[in-house]
Amino acid sequence: KVNYLGNVDKWVEIDFEYSDSNPTYYAKDLYINNELLTDVKITTADSIKNYAFYNCQSIKSVEIGNNVTTIGYLAFRYCSSLTSVIWNAKNYKDFEDYDETPFYNIRSSITSFTFGNEVEHIPAYLCYGMSKLTEITIPNSVTSIGYYAFEDCSGLTKVNYLGTVDKWVEIDFEGAGSNPTNYAKDLYINNELLTEVKITTADSIKNYAFYNCQSIKSVEIGKSVTSIGEHAFVDCSGLTSVTIPNSVTSIGEHAFTRCSGLTSVTIPNSVTSIGNFAFDGCSRLTSVIIPNSVTSIGFASFVD
Repeated sequence: KVNYLGNVDKWVEIDFEYSDSNPTYYAKDLYINNELLTDVKITTADSIKNYAFYNCQSIKSVEIGNNVTTIGYLAFRYCSSLTSVIWNAKNYKDFEDYDETPFYNIRSSITSFTFGNEVEHIPAYLCYGMSKLTEITIPNSVTSIGYYAFEDCSGLTKVNYLGTVDKWVEIDFEGAGSNPTNYAKDLYINNELLTEVKITTADSIKNYAFYNCQSIKSVEIGKSVTSIGEHAFVDCSGLTSVTIPNSVTSIGEHAFTRCSGLTSVTIPNSVTSIGNFAFDGCSRLTSVIIPNSVTSIGFASFVD
């Protein structure tokens, strides 16, 4: 038994020099004022130090507070009973690689990961390899998602965004593994399955915005949009109709790659460039109208 006569916020600020500096290494449990710690809630601490809960197997859930800016080396190593994480860190910096994330060692145990409604940035690699996650909810406070944040979250079946389509398309996704729709294949807006995309106020559709989102059947792009980002609609195989307005000047690389449901595309006379592989794999296209405003068409834009 390890009993700490204080609170969790003070415990996580102890400087443990090594894994066996922490007696939970052997006891496998932690008591706070003689109460077994099962639910960790960080409220005031701004950091969780190295080895803070090393091998603490009594922990079932963790809530990371708004103030937390650093989580130390192996802080949750071997916490095999930990299944639920609430992440409130507002603007946590990106992790350099997947094995630096606090939960990577126990990634196969985690079944629930919740983001607080003040989170602005989801760090790179944060949920890497959490294959038992089935649902992710993204709050409308999120403006960017780091590289590989949801890579290998192969169990995802639902992504729910608590905002509007216009805010969703303005999120900065660093890559395909940043967007959880890559695995879930569907997107819900406020718990309603998104089948018809209508953009009215956004000025651009960012890279990877609807990556592998197969629930989408039609897209109507408003006149406020000036660019369609790279990989924006890759593998949206259910997409059969796209309306592109005269405000759009560029269509990014791989923008509509493998949108195999598209049969016709009319490119407006505002467009000057079509990126590499923009319509690669659109195997059912029978009609494409290209205006004389277009001055460049990238490599293999209409291959296959």
